[in-house]
Amino acid sequence: LSLSEQEYVDEYASVAKAQQAAERERRFPRLPLG
Repeated sequence: LSLSEQEYVDEYASVAKAQQAAERERRFPRLPLG
């Protein structure tokens, strides 16, 4: 693995956050305003 451990952790965290946001969006879709 060419990434440093810290870079790997940062990358994993960003992916995990994106997945959590997508999961929330599926469960609670935002209602269109107006």
